[in-house]
Amino acid sequence: KKYYSVTVGRRTGVLFPWSQVKPLVEGVSGGLAVGFKTHDAAMNDYLSAKRKGLVRVVRNPGDDVFFGPRSEAEM
Repeated sequence: KKYYSVTVGRRTGVLFPWSQVKPLVEGVSGGLAVGFKTHDAAMNDYLSAKRKGLVRVVRNPGDDVFFGPRSEAEM
């Protein structure tokens, strides 16, 4: 089981499984999801990226319908 730190995508945060992560980064310019063996490792990566200002929500027209409001897209 892998946990993913999604730092650039339609929604960001720590998620699993890949089937939930893939639509968040696929087709997103610079989309980034890194897999980790533990939730803690993924969370540490995500929080580190957030502290450095590297977390970014990228939306295309219509994404709010499928992925929820942008205001709730960043963990």
